[in-house]
Amino acid sequence: MLYSEENMKEIILGLAETADPLEADALRTIAANYPDKPKRTETFPELSRRQIFLVAALVYVVWTPIFFWLGFGFPKVIEPPGTAIEQLTGFIQEQDGRWTTRTYRFAPAEDFSSGVRKFVFKQDPVPLVVYEDLVALPKENYEFQEINPKNIWRYVTIKTGDGTDPNKNGRKYYAVSP
Repeated sequence: MLYSEENMKEIILGLAETADPLEADALRTIAANYPDKPKRTETFPELSRRQIFLVAALVYVVWTPIFFWLGFGFPKVIEPPGTAIEQLTGFIQEQDGRWTTRTYRFAPAEDFSSGVRKFVFKQDPVPLVVYEDLVALPKENYEFQEINPKNIWRYVTIKTGDGTDPNKNGRKYYAVSP
């Protein structure tokens, strides 16, 4: 429990009334010398919303050119060449040691012209290629499932270049339309 300085002086003087004479003199001396210094308050400069906005704008205007000038910028994503590229993730291992995942970009086309979602199943005229990082895998190391009405996804099965798990080997795999 917190007491004010005046309350503390009253409590000390109340104790002095019931104490023996030597203790009473000591308590009266303590009450008389109890600190009366003002409470220390820290003041921080008040900033208006306008001042905060101006400081933030100044930091942005100054830091952004320095950021790009020093070459930090956005990391450049290096992808294999092609007209349409999709990174493949979420591989599941098959019993024969190959890995399967689905493609979203190369799945059947969707048609919303009638207001209802319909899938357009047409065969791709251009064969797709799978890249391991920036190197195209040999044709015998991957296989794309044909697009058909039974599957709304297009699955791709791959065999990595060294037979490792594509989820953990640190390399990126891409489906690419040349």
